[in-house]
Amino acid sequence: MHGGDGSAEQAGRHREDHPGGGAPGGLGLLTQTCRKWNHAYRGRQCAAGTPSRNAQPERPADTGERLVDRQELAEQVAVADGRVAEPLGKARESRAWEVSSTFFNRRSVLRAVPRAPVAPHSSHPTMSTEHPAHANILAFALVAAVATPYAVHAQVAAPTAPSAWSAVDAAMGRSGVAQPGDVQRYNFPRGDLRVTVTGAGGPVLLKPSFALGGWIAMHRTGVGDAVMAMGDLVLTDDEVTPVMMALQAGGVEQSAVHHHVLRESPRVLYMHVHAMGDAVAIARTIRAAVALTKAPAPAPAAPTPPPLIDLDTAAVTKALGYAGRVNGGIYQVSVPRMEVIRDGGMEIPSSMGLGTAINFQPTGAGKAAITGDFVLLAAEVNPVIKSLLAHGIDVTSLHNHMLTDEPRLFFMHFWANADAVTLAHGLRAALDQTNVRRPVER
Repeated sequence: MHGGDGSAEQAGRHREDHPGGGAPGGLGLLTQTCRKWNHAYRGRQCAAGTPSRNAQPERPADTGERLVDRQELAEQVAVADGRVAEPLGKARESRAWEVSSTFFNRRSVLRAVPRAPVAPHSSHPTMSTEHPAHANILAFALVAAVATPYAVHAQVAAPTAPSAWSAVDAAMGRSGVAQPGDVQRYNFPRGDLRVTVTGAGGPVLLKPSFALGGWIAMHRTGVGDAVMAMGDLVLTDDEVTPVMMALQAGGVEQSAVHHHVLRESPRVLYMHVHAMGDAVAIARTIRAAVALTKAPAPAPAAPTPPPLIDLDTAAVTKALGYAGRVNGGIYQVSVPRMEVIRDGGMEIPSSMGLGTAINFQPTGAGKAAITGDFVLLAAEVNPVIKSLLAHGIDVTSLHNHMLTDEPRLFFMHFWANADAVTLAHGLRAALDQTNVRRPVER
């Protein structure tokens, strides 16, 4: 549990680091720098025999070197403010420091020109700290240079605007859909496949949004244009190897290859993928791999009337305890877990496939086929299996989707074709065995 926002602790650290008080972080450092410039000026005046109210000991000769080392100044400002706890060489990879570096590299701010004599009537005098007015101007410019990144930092760290994904959309060859948690999702429905599942309740022709929807989700890492990408692609047997080779060639890794349903014809497999890196490069690799399949190109978006579905969604929602949405003739429900999930040490939003997914495809007369996957901890696996089987719901697959997830997650797929409301009650009983967000009251 997190206790507060840490601002009091940060202020305490500042008081310990700067017992003399003053402005926090970078501004305190700037105050010290300006004082050094004034002392340097007064020292040179006294050495030349010019009266000074506060005479200072003579200073070493000025060589014209930089008054402040840019990287050292930036590191001290960043560490003093608590924004980084590591050298600037690493922090500079972040967007905020990319912006800041443009200010720290301004020689007119951080360098003083060599102390060449100034002609009495020169129309272009050299800016120098030899003159108190010049020193004040340089000090003011330095304040502006360092303070400006503070103003833009909040904008840089803000959630990514939709327009920021336009280059990725172009590279992927289709538009993404914004998801909660600053996630962009790209869908690859296999509308070219006609897959039928047989079993109790009669054969079911799978709709793409029911069990044939490949997808890739991207989440910004906060370092430049880098993203974490994950998802799964729906493939036929003969597409698996060519797609895998194309993905590997582009640096997109596989974390699982398996089935989700049973008794389907033709056979379909699901390839789960993972990548970290430049968003556009990853998108190009995925697009090239998908081009090796028969997946149809995305159709232009067109206005559509409100979706109709032959299912009492209100009754299903009441029995399940969770509301969903209609998509492509399917009633889809997603139930997030309560834990924070990380992969490779990075927190992963639930919208990247980490919520229990439940899909209802109407099959007539109040019935529906159901499929999806429960996202489970190890201790929840067998209680959920027992609950599903007790309510007439088959378990069709159990596996992992990720390689370095914390905590370790297991994904359990299921199937049934029966009365929709009865199945919803059974699914609710299974959900009650897991640590998911609490449902609405029934």
